[in-house]
Amino acid sequence: MKEKIREISLMRSIACFLVLFIHTTANATVALEKGSAMSIIFVIINRVTYFAVPLFIFISGWTLLYSYKDREFSYIKFIKKRFKTVGIPYIIFTLIYYCFFIVRGVYAFSPLYLLKMLALGKMVYHLYFVCIIFQFYLLFFAFRYLFKYFNPYLLLGLSLAVNLISLKYLTIPYSDRIFTNYIFFFCLGCFAALNIKKLESLSVGIRALILAISLCLTSFFVYYYYNAAVMGHRIHFVNYNFLWLAFSVFSIAALYILTRTFLLKTTALQNFLNKMDPRTYIIYLAHPLVLMITAVLFNKAGYFNAAGIAVINIVILLSLTFAYTLLYDRLKNIIFKKASIQ
Repeated sequence: MKEKIREISLMRSIACFLVLFIHTTANATVALEKGSAMSIIFVIINRVTYFAVPLFIFISGWTLLYSYKDREFSYIKFIKKRFKTVGIPYIIFTLIYYCFFIVRGVYAFSPLYLLKMLALGKMVYHLYFVCIIFQFYLLFFAFRYLFKYFNPYLLLGLSLAVNLISLKYLTIPYSDRIFTNYIFFFCLGCFAALNIKKLESLSVGIRALILAISLCLTSFFVYYYYNAAVMGHRIHFVNYNFLWLAFSVFSIAALYILTRTFLLKTTALQNFLNKMDPRTYIIYLAHPLVLMITAVLFNKAGYFNAAGIAVINIVILLSLTFAYTLLYDRLKNIIFKKASIQ
């Protein structure tokens, strides 16, 4: 059995927290008064955490190739396993969200509409990620073959070129959920799986440089978004999507360095994040339902303060995440113990 990569579990749990912050602060970034201190604060939080999806895809590339690079690979078994662990929960939560919308009078029941939303990952704003990751699952046999028999540096360069071309020229409907817009992150994860020792060495040797570049790119990314998207100023000298890609790559690198430098040495936090890791997918799928329920309650209570709602929502989501992580195994053991006694 292969040695577990400790950084991966920690980074995946952190990616889950990043998603929670993105979605809880999203409304506040546009609802608050432009130029106000609170608006700037929420924009900073929202954009600094905006590399969550690339991080998830990077982790998937790393874990998949690390797991399957040296062992027998059955494509049918591989897809069946992914459908069971990723596809079925996705279908269940899509149905849950659809029922919620029907009860709220947003949609009428339509099997064709449901199938369309399932295929496109459009029932709720965050489900597009499942469509993207399933494309990588379906194509993983090709990635595995390429990284086994071709130069990984060449493949990394080609994937970057494809990614940049896709971001600039792919403008068809639903292009935001086509795998080529994220292919570099997946290939970067595959590359990492083949070069773990080199990464560990680089994380020490050029640590200061990577962290400095990441800080500069993050600052400029926040500045760009705030001025262009929030304030409405035009910035012509840089492509937003290219900036997003660079920011995401160096944020992932910086997180890897910080994880190795600090989190692996912090026992209590490391234990919690390791325990949270297997729950991250359900947390990812479920958290917008909590936000939808709180939105109904805030509306009924006549409370419309965007900053206050964001703070309350993040407190609720973090509390539920901690409770779910810490109590899941205990509750499962109690339930199975009772079932075995009966």
